[in-house]
Amino acid sequence: MRSSTFSIFALVLVLAVSNGFWLFSTIDNAVTMSHREGQCGREHRAMTQLLAVLPVAARPDHGKAEVIAAARGTSDPDQIFEKEGFVWVDAIGLRFDENRRLVDARPAWSFE
Repeated sequence: MRSSTFSIFALVLVLAVSNGFWLFSTIDNAVTMSHREGQCGREHRAMTQLLAVLPVAARPDHGKAEVIAAARGTSDPDQIFEKEGFVWVDAIGLRFDENRRLVDARPAWSFE
């Protein structure tokens, strides 16, 4: 009787620990997927902006204003600011030379 009670207690304890592990693992996977989806969304937005800037920046007659307008697209104009030599438009940073030509473009996460 005593050994069967101990066996049942041990099995219940192992079952509870196992279920706790699976619960933790499931929650961890859900949080990881949520962060991954957020990162993919930010990368997609940045790549869309960069692809919009490419044809404008390649033309020699377009300068800083045209490039920023192309990068802005549908983003909020309040999110455009200058910091550390870059003009930040939503998810990308644009750096211009003294002739107001685009010389560098970087995604925001490269500075994090």
